[in-house]
Amino acid sequence: MGRLESALQRLHDEGKPIEITWFWDDGVDVKAGDEMRNFRTVAEVLPWLQHWYTLKQTPQKADALETELQKIYDSEINITLRIGGNRISVALGNDFTGFEARGKPASMAEVLPWLQKAIHKHYPMSKYDVERLGGTFTSEMAEIPQ
Repeated sequence: MGRLESALQRLHDEGKPIEITWFWDDGVDVKAGDEMRNFRTVAEVLPWLQHWYTLKQTPQKADALETELQKIYDSEINITLRIGGNRISVALGNDFTGFEARGKPASMAEVLPWLQKAIHKHYPMSKYDVERLGGTFTSEMAEIPQ
């Protein structure tokens, strides 16, 4: 388990509320308790959560969850991840745009596989899914047919 995944699992196990969401190019919104912050990259999330919840600092090497969340953000796919009480909730979309799919993984280790499966089903021509499966994303793929 990597550093972001591990920290989020620990916070989940402790019942700490966290919400990570974004709307395309508007940055990554993170809510911890009653505090809300906006970051330009996913890499900025963990240091702030470590500070906010006084978690032990971890080495700065990104894990798969952090890396893939950034790729999903860069592909302009909206997601929402909520941790609170004894639940983990993940969705494609957000409160502003609506939701394409929702899931309730049992652990943080299940979040990334759920997102990848949902993105493949709902956004198979997205830059994220095409490149994840070894293809080459082209500008023509991004065009909306008329």
